[in-house]
Amino acid sequence: MGSQPLNVAIIGAGIGGIAFAVGLAKYPHIHFTIYEYRPSYAEIGAGIGFSTNGHKAMSLISSQLWENYQHHASFNGSPEKRSIGFNYEVGEKGPLEGKRIVETVMPEGYMQSTIHRKHLLSVLVETLPDKGEKCTKFNKRLVEVDDRGEKIVCVFADGERVEADLVVGCDGIKSMCRQFVFGKDSELSKARFTGKVAYRGLVPMEKAIAAVGENRARNRQMYFGHHRHMLTFGVAKGTMMNIVAFHSTGSDAWEYSALAQPRTTEDFLKDYAGWGDAVTNIISIVDKPEVWAIFDHPRVNTFHKGRLVLLGDAAHTTSPHFGQGGGMSVEDAAILSNLLGNCTSLGDIEPILSAYDSARVQRTCDVIAASREQGRLCEFEIDWVGDDLEKVSGQLDSNLRKWQWNYDPEEAFKNALNELEKGKAATK
Repeated sequence: MGSQPLNVAIIGAGIGGIAFAVGLAKYPHIHFTIYEYRPSYAEIGAGIGFSTNGHKAMSLISSQLWENYQHHASFNGSPEKRSIGFNYEVGEKGPLEGKRIVETVMPEGYMQSTIHRKHLLSVLVETLPDKGEKCTKFNKRLVEVDDRGEKIVCVFADGERVEADLVVGCDGIKSMCRQFVFGKDSELSKARFTGKVAYRGLVPMEKAIAAVGENRARNRQMYFGHHRHMLTFGVAKGTMMNIVAFHSTGSDAWEYSALAQPRTTEDFLKDYAGWGDAVTNIISIVDKPEVWAIFDHPRVNTFHKGRLVLLGDAAHTTSPHFGQGGGMSVEDAAILSNLLGNCTSLGDIEPILSAYDSARVQRTCDVIAASREQGRLCEFEIDWVGDDLEKVSGQLDSNLRKWQWNYDPEEAFKNALNELEKGKAATK
């Protein structure tokens, strides 16, 4: 846009916000600042997974990001299982205990990876110009947004007012920016409790191998059962095993203000009473587990209002049953940053945000809905499927192909770029 820069304020220094900033950094006409309410970079949680769609999105953001990521990511520990997504088996006691449901084989050239969230955050920060020192401001809690048309003003709790051409809300599940888009009291602004919670824990790989054997410990595994399921995978270059164990609460309300609550190993074992040796052996080695409430967002028809646009969990918090929360944040970052790279005037901002909506709203809202169903599938809660393992296997394959393997963010960006050109032409 000539000598006039595009000034972007990024609210939130989580995975989506920093990935988006990395994508903007390759465009010299875009000036950006990240505003984070915490005193430093920090990610909540443990392991996170990416499928090939997430890997492609990283490459679309920055080839350096994808290269750096691979140095820290974990893949299946057995070389012959690198093309395997997960091994699925029945985990609860009974006649089906230990029976393999399916071992999903990804299409040729596809990969599944896992990484500890703090390591992913480090990779992202390392890829930022000057490692983020000049572009990130901490202790900045957003309290108000004032859209004045040509400019938008962010007001922070410390009294600072920041003017920008565009604000990108990457402020997570309790997003202040989302309230601006949909209204503070609107149900669309609030994430909904899904009725499921998840125990989370990390254990040294040596202890995991002693508990369940090398094959189960080092390679991605899921254990299914009625109203519960568990997944395990390696992180920290295979030196730790990440454990996520879901169960249905039977309630539609979460009684705590915090998303996570401390629990004991005894609590964990009690909630998985009646399960087989593999699962109970894993639970017995988890020290100080936490239980996390699983929330997701309702379906919407836009992610922007005026000069403010949502990205990542602020736009589409999802349950983790497809492992697509992080992947969709990176997809958002790839598509929006590259669309903004094609901004030649401030008048292009609205068609860019409309093109972003066309690429992201239906995709992400559909995944949210499908992920809820996937959680029910894993816990034998779908009436017409139940615990018929052949039907479960067929649905797993169909769902993975539709929502992970067959989605190409590069193609989605090309389509969004076409929408942008149509939008620009319509405004001339």
